Amino acid sequence: PTNKSMLPSLIGRLSLQSCQKAVHGFAHGRVAVAALSPVVAFSRNAAARTQPFATSAAQAKNVDWKLESNIFLKYPSEANEEYYQSLMEGIKKGVVPRRSVVFRFLSLMKTEEEIKRGISLLEAYSIWMPTMSPIAGGLIVRACSKANAFDDVFKVLNNSRQLRLVLSKSSMNYLLFGLKKANRTDDMLKAFEYLEKRGISGYNSQSLSIFVRPLIEKHEYTQAIEMIKRFQAKGAGARKAYLSLLDAITKVPDGENVAARKVAAVAIRGLMKADNFNDAASIQQIDKIIALPTPPAAAAAKPAAPEAKPAA
Repeated sequence: PTNKSMLPSLIGRLSLQSCQKAVHGFAHGRVAVAALSPVVAFSRNAAARTQPFATSAAQAKNVDWKLESNIFLKYPSEANEEYYQSLMEGIKKGVVPRRSVVFRFLSLMKTEEEIKRGISLLEAYSIWMPTMSPIAGGLIVRACSKANAFDDVFKVLNNSRQLRLVLSKSSMNYLLFGLKKANRTDDMLKAFEYLEKRGISGYNSQSLSIFVRPLIEKHEYTQAIEMIKRFQAKGAGARKAYLSLLDAITKVPDGENVAARKVAAVAIRGLMKADNFNDAASIQQIDKIIALPTPPAAAAAKPAAPEAKPAA
């Protein structure tokens, strides 16, 4: 921002750190540091009223405006080491790049090495981000998912507050789908529970489909039912998921996994009732599965004959 009239709305209860940050930002935007004086004078923090100006003014005099111009105006064409170092050097000198430049860098990440640069850049830049950013979080998640760098994803999630990141529902679904594709079902649950603790609700039909599909493929019908019930209890649309499960257990040959399929069919009937869904064809499928004869239990193995005693 470069408009003096915006200052009162931007600076309220100023700590020393936030006051210094504001002064640095306006100085680099070529607005006189003195323009902050009327606002900072009302700060409750006495140190904030006096200390930032000397350091900011001195720093502003030493700014390499050519470097600033390069960082502010030139967008990277790849997330290489050279451009990463120029951005980091600018941040260290207080010449902060535009957010769009940083986001552009994050959008170009393809390899694990580039992802590590992006995370490091975000750590340095996060103090200058006034609000939580769903864009940066989404760019990190997408890059990590494409590169199968899921350990880096969890590092970002664990430091999301410090990095001032949030994940949108679409980014979360992208992450879950990437973990599913990489056959990391346990990590899917771990990510989902973590995001849920952060207040990011992922209870929607798309997330449910991502969770249920691998469970159905592994014939883990009980776990699939539990997941569907969990989502349905949270108000998510579960019809597509339980009909997919019904279709899967119907296509299994009659003599296979009968007991588990019967339990799943009964549970699906309960899900349909809770969903007020009375589809004649689905009910007929359920009744057919429940009516399957249970295979007789395998005959108990005969005890082995005692070993013959050696002749005396």
